[in-house]
Amino acid sequence: MKKQNLLLIVILTAFFACKNDQKSSDTQSESKDMEAVKESFKDDEIENALYTGYFVKTESGFDAVIKDNMLYLLKSNPTESDKSNHFFLHILPKNGKEINMDFAPSEFRYNDQLSDKFADVLVYKRELHDANETSDLNFGQFNEKGRTWNAYVQLDKLSKLDNAYHNEYLENTKNNRFLRHFEQALNEGYYMKDSNNYDLLLNGHTLYYIKANGNASDMEKMMFLHIKFNNEQTDLGLDFKPTEYQINAMLGKKYDNLIVLKREIPDNGKITQLGTGQYDKTGQKWSVVYEVEKLYDNMNFIYDDQYNDILND
Repeated sequence: MKKQNLLLIVILTAFFACKNDQKSSDTQSESKDMEAVKESFKDDEIENALYTGYFVKTESGFDAVIKDNMLYLLKSNPTESDKSNHFFLHILPKNGKEINMDFAPSEFRYNDQLSDKFADVLVYKRELHDANETSDLNFGQFNEKGRTWNAYVQLDKLSKLDNAYHNEYLENTKNNRFLRHFEQALNEGYYMKDSNNYDLLLNGHTLYYIKANGNASDMEKMMFLHIKFNNEQTDLGLDFKPTEYQINAMLGKKYDNLIVLKREIPDNGKITQLGTGQYDKTGQKWSVVYEVEKLYDNMNFIYDDQYNDILND
C-alpha cells in the first residue's frame, strides 16, 4: 500500500511539473507575442510620422521628421560619433521665451522599442515642449570641439508638398507604403484604360495617373482635374504640375517602366463624376470624363494585369 502511495506521489509530482513547464512555456510565448505587438505598434508610429509628417532632409547629420509635436531624428548606417555625440535642441517661439535643451543620445534612442526592420536606421525621439506652428527650431549635435552639424527649421514655412517623405529609407527599412497602397489600388480600385494618354486608377478618394513607357514630354503639360460629388455644392476643380505628384521612383524597381502620379482627392462626399486631362497655352491636349457610378460592377474597369509584360521581376 505504501508503495502504491509513493508511486501516486511520483506520478502527481511529474504531472504538475509538466503542467508548470507548459505554463512557463506558454507565458514565455505570450510575452514574445506581446513584445512583437509592441514593436509593431512602435514601427507604425515611425512609419506614420515619415509618410504623413513633415520630412526635413539635411545635408549632413540626421534627417528630421516633425509630427504631432514630436521630433524624430533618423540616420541610416550611422557612425559611432552619430551614436555618441550629444544633441542640442533650441525652440524659438515668435513670441515667448527661447527654450534650450541639450541631451545625451542614450536618453532618447528609440531603436530599443522598434523591430529589426529599423536595425540599419538610428532613430531618436524628442518631444517639442511648448513649440507651436510659428516656432523656429534649431537642432544638431556637438562634441568637445563644437557643433558637428545643425539644421534650422521654420515650422510655419513647412509644407507637405516640399517636405514630403520620398522613401529615402526604403533600402534600410524595407517598408514601402507607396507600393503597398498602389498595389492595393490595382487590386481593389476602378481601372480606366486609355491607349493614347494616361490610364486612371481610382481607389476611394485616391486617384493614380499611369503611363506605360512614358517619357519626359508626358510630364511637361499641366494637368486639370474636375470632381463632382453627390453633394452638388462641393464640385472640385484642380490644376497641377505632374512632376509634383510623381511617385513611380518610390515604388521600387518593379515599376521602373511606368510613370505614376498620385493625387489625393478631398473627401467632400461620394465621387459621382471624374473629369481630367492635360493642357498647355494652346488648349487641351486630351481629356476624359467618367461617370463613376457606372463603373460599379463593370468588369471592363477591373485591372487585369495589363502592365504584366513591362514590369520588372
